[in-house]
Amino acid sequence: MTDKRNKELHALTEECLYSALFKLLQSKAFEEIKITELCKVAGVSRMAFYRHYKNKIDIIHQHFINLYKEKTVIRVTKGYTTIHEANDLMIREIYDNKDDFSMLIQYGKAELFIDLVYDFIRSFLKSFQYDTDFQDDVKESVSSYVTGGVTHLIIHWIKSGYKLSPKRMIQLADTLHFIDDVHEKHYYKGT
Repeated sequence: MTDKRNKELHALTEECLYSALFKLLQSKAFEEIKITELCKVAGVSRMAFYRHYKNKIDIIHQHFINLYKEKTVIRVTKGYTTIHEANDLMIREIYDNKDDFSMLIQYGKAELFIDLVYDFIRSFLKSFQYDTDFQDDVKESVSSYVTGGVTHLIIHWIKSGYKLSPKRMIQLADTLHFIDDVHEKHYYKGT
């Protein structure tokens, strides 16, 4: 089999398993879903499942990583690496896939969502060049603080049923990053 064909089959298996998991979650709690049942609904063997994943959480995790991977790489390589661009991409993707993200939060998987959003934001922040004399540990701490704020802002947005528009959410997330910039420039320089 060709490498291209293997990749296509791999992607198809992942999509079938994710779709089956999402379908089962409409009627059962995440913890009640068994691998055998999931494989049957997906139309794949248990062997295929374990070739791709260690457990059910891996299905969700990989799905959301795939959602962002291509768009993130395109934007970073084309130079779209501003905080606003990152917020815009992330929030619009969440809104465009709101059923999936709501499912994560609804079924008590907020910690997975937090990890995904945190990793996404961090991937953009790593590409930025700071024009400061701050030590790396200070930059990392401030970035972690702001990233946590953005993540919890988005979780609140999801839990509230997406009452604010994506445009307004992008503005709020941008504001948190602005606070990060002000914090770095004034607090750590003692001004």
